[in-house]
Amino acid sequence: GFRRVSLAAREFPELVQASTNLEAFGMKTEDWIGTIGDTASAMGKSVDQVTQAVLDASSGQYERLKELGVNASVEGDKLKLSYMENGKQITETVDKTNKEVIQSTLQSIWNRKYEGAMKKQSRTFNGMLSTFKDNVKMSMAAATKPIFNFAKDGLDAANRLFTRFNDKRAMGLGVWQSAMSAL
Repeated sequence: GFRRVSLAAREFPELVQASTNLEAFGMKTEDWIGTIGDTASAMGKSVDQVTQAVLDASSGQYERLKELGVNASVEGDKLKLSYMENGKQITETVDKTNKEVIQSTLQSIWNRKYEGAMKKQSRTFNGMLSTFKDNVKMSMAAATKPIFNFAKDGLDAANRLFTRFNDKRAMGLGVWQSAMSAL
């Protein structure tokens, strides 16, 4: 829905990288991208920073979670995830060796705390300005694509011409003969 479209339009290159990283860890992008986008938006972080925090936590590294509103502490084989919700400190304890449970617990915490943040931000002045800039960029890219295609074709033709010229020179032909036969 809106979460994916809004994120995709604003952060496409970063979104592609996040998707690649999530999939490499066996996580489905479509299950995570809304949560990651809302968390990034709410906390003023990039999609990449939130993605890396999730992947780190899946690998037993919890330092980045602090920046995203979750404090982690390890006690034996247990991982305690503490966060503030509605003015109250809440702690959830999970098995630190079960990455799926860690992931689903983080996702649940962030969804409760930050769901809808991208949509809210898109309605602020800065959010609307960002959307406007993205729309201008996409329009300019579409408008200039034919120019780039023309330039690309021209460069390709020039490269082929110079390759033929150099091949003729390598065969011992003079500069003038090489130039005329390359055309």
